[in-house]
Amino acid sequence: QEAGVAPLIGESDADLYLSIIMVARHDNTQFCQAPQEACLDRLRASLSILLERLHRAGLSHDSEIILVEWNPCYLNSRQDEGACDERPKGYLSLEQAVRDLVIPLRDAPPIRIMLVSEHVHDQLYNPYDFDLMEFIGKNVAARRARGRFMVFTNPDDVWAEDLVQQLARRTLREDVMYGTFRGVVRDHIPVGPRASVASMERFVSGNSFSSEHHPQSVAHVAGRWRRAACGEGDFDQAPMTTADGGYGYFHDSAAGDFLLLPRAVVYKIRGYPEIPTNIMIDGTAIHAGAAHGFGQLLFAGECVIYHQPHPRSYNTKGSMISFPAYESLAQSLLDAGHQANIRRGNVTLGERHTRVEEAVEWHRWNGEDWGLSAVAIPQVILSPECH
Repeated sequence: QEAGVAPLIGESDADLYLSIIMVARHDNTQFCQAPQEACLDRLRASLSILLERLHRAGLSHDSEIILVEWNPCYLNSRQDEGACDERPKGYLSLEQAVRDLVIPLRDAPPIRIMLVSEHVHDQLYNPYDFDLMEFIGKNVAARRARGRFMVFTNPDDVWAEDLVQQLARRTLREDVMYGTFRGVVRDHIPVGPRASVASMERFVSGNSFSSEHHPQSVAHVAGRWRRAACGEGDFDQAPMTTADGGYGYFHDSAAGDFLLLPRAVVYKIRGYPEIPTNIMIDGTAIHAGAAHGFGQLLFAGECVIYHQPHPRSYNTKGSMISFPAYESLAQSLLDAGHQANIRRGNVTLGERHTRVEEAVEWHRWNGEDWGLSAVAIPQVILSPECH
């Protein structure tokens, strides 16, 4: 175990291939407690299977997992309200949960657990009184991530073996954003004392289905996508940019469960919009990336993820952005980026991005201190032998 302050990592200072980023917390919402300790069970299944598959794919030494623990209940001073109501058994920290519940491997990537405290949370603009800000938490990890590519995902998702194997081929492009389709695990994955990674994998294999390959769009300006390679000898389709600077359309439904971005995209758009809602922020980030000329490729076939069932968290209810407003925002982003990208003669990708920055200044909701870069964020790093 190593403890300290998580250092900021510069845009050009990546020294790993892949950073896998999640936000999580053990609390008293129905999301966590129906059935009892359900979110910890999902976390155990998700991480245990992911660690094993990264190991089998040979990615253990070129990746990291970052868990951001946001305003956790075990440290919360207001345990008489909201998600942190008092309860007899108390709450586990993410460090405790990973140590006690996740099935360890000798050869696994480090797990970095970063803490955003109640004090930091209370300084943020938060008119709806959410006590967990998922996408600001993911930005916290992004500013401190070491990977050339960052995957923003959730601890209730199970990545298919084929998806991990495809990432391990190291054929990811720097000029596109990646997504995938989200299948469903039909029932609660058994994670009792006698459970193993193999038994969890067998359960997922026999009790899941995928609804792909139909694009699902929240903004009706979206819908068309291009397919990323999935498998040895497979090839990407052409990215979604056209000769006149247009983009095609985008798949933005449930994008927060798997959004893989090159480091350049993350820094170009300054991460997710840091506005006080957890709704439709993932899709907004995709359209902001598109305004800068980055296309979208979707993994398909067997390269999907499977979502574990759960009640909806109250942190995802309500929004400052209505569906019509989100659709209008997405269209405005694409229109402004399209105009900035109309060009006479040939220009480089870098020149095109500069034009977008000049023409679409308002595409950035975040200042240069995005990802709470001015805040010292404590972290604990668990190496394989520690958990």
